[in-house]
Amino acid sequence: PDILKESIITLIILVLIAIGPLIISIIKNYLSYYNFKANRNLDKIMLSYGALTNYHYDIPIEKVSAIVIKQSLQARIKNYYAIEVINAGIGNDKDEKPLITLYIEDKKINHILENIVPEFNNSIELNNGNNLIQYIIGKIPLIIFSLLLIKLLKWYVL
Repeated sequence: PDILKESIITLIILVLIAIGPLIISIIKNYLSYYNFKANRNLDKIMLSYGALTNYHYDIPIEKVSAIVIKQSLQARIKNYYAIEVINAGIGNDKDEKPLITLYIEDKKINHILENIVPEFNNSIELNNGNNLIQYIIGKIPLIIFSLLLIKLLKWYVL
């Protein structure tokens, strides 16, 4: 019975540690990118998004130094990409995200590029994000902390 009780407590703690940050991240991103819009008006890219804090940027096309197509580890599963504008002055702060798309299917990339930034359609830099080994290495401190927390909680609870 004690082993079963320990196993159940360990499982509950691991599930909470694994799922808790994911749920918080999903909610935070939803609120951050709520009502996301990216348009082109003559010589400017206009970005607006946000639920609690509303961001609005007008980026002159001549100030754009590059366009980067990003793909995170999670987005690779469904072959999704995000397109980002590299521009001095935007993206310097933690909350600023100079994206012109949220994650989209790869077949929609050319359409977006042709309509919003046709000047850069032939000079795109692809950024595949972190590879699997970097991702796992980055999670090692969380795994160690989780195991120590489980041991500590077992010691106090049981």
